[in-house]
Amino acid sequence: MRYLAFVLALVVPLTTAAPAMAVESLILKLIEQWLDAQTGVTTLADVRERAEKGDTQANFILFQSYRTEPRNGAGPRVSSDTLVSRAEAERALRKAAKANMPEAVLSLGRLLFRGGMIKRNHDEAEIWLDRATGMGPDEGRGLASATLGEILLFSAESTDEDRARGLTLTEDALGKGLGYAIRAKARALREGVGLDKDPEGAENPRGGGDGRQRLRLCAARRHADQG
Repeated sequence: MRYLAFVLALVVPLTTAAPAMAVESLILKLIEQWLDAQTGVTTLADVRERAEKGDTQANFILFQSYRTEPRNGAGPRVSSDTLVSRAEAERALRKAAKANMPEAVLSLGRLLFRGGMIKRNHDEAEIWLDRATGMGPDEGRGLASATLGEILLFSAESTDEDRARGLTLTEDALGKGLGYAIRAKARALREGVGLDKDPEGAENPRGGGDGRQRLRLCAARRHADQG
C-alpha cells in the first residue's frame, strides 16, 4: 500500500493555499500523477532515491514535502526518514527548476521574491520569473507575470523601460483575472511609480484606461523636463 500519510500531508495544504490556489491545485494533480505512475515508492527514502538519480518530479516532491509535512517542533535544519530539511528542499527545488519544470521555475522565482524559506534575492527572482512567464499552464504564467511585474515596477534599479514592462505584465495578469496583481497596480497608481499619481484610480486599479499609454506619456514628460 502506498505511504498514504506522506501523500495526504501534501494534499491538505495544497488545496487550501492562497492566493495561488489554482496553481497549487495543478501541482497537487501533478504529484498525484507522478505517484500513481511509480512502482515501489512507499516512503520518503524512495522519493529521495529517485531524486538522486535525477528524477525532476521527485526533486520537486522533496521541496513540496518540506513545505507541507508537519514538523512537530523540529527545526528547518532537521532531516530524517520522514522530514526534509530546508537546505535539502532548496537544493531539490533548484534541480527541478534547472531541469525547466514549469512549476519549479515559478516556485523558485516567487520564493526568491518573497524570501523566507530561501533568502530573498530580487535579481535572481527576476531571472526565474521571466522564464516562468513563458512556460507552463496559464495560471502559472499569470502568477509569474504578476510577481515579475511587481519587481519591475518597484525595484530601485528599474528604468522607465523596466517599469513599462512591469506595468504591461501586471495588466496582462489582471486581464487574466489574477487578483494578486491588483496590489501592484493600486500601489503604482497610489505612489505615482511609473505613472502619474492617481489615488482615486488606486481605488479601482482594474479601470482607468490604458495604463501602458499613460506610463509612456509620463516617461516622455520626464524626459522633456530633463532636457
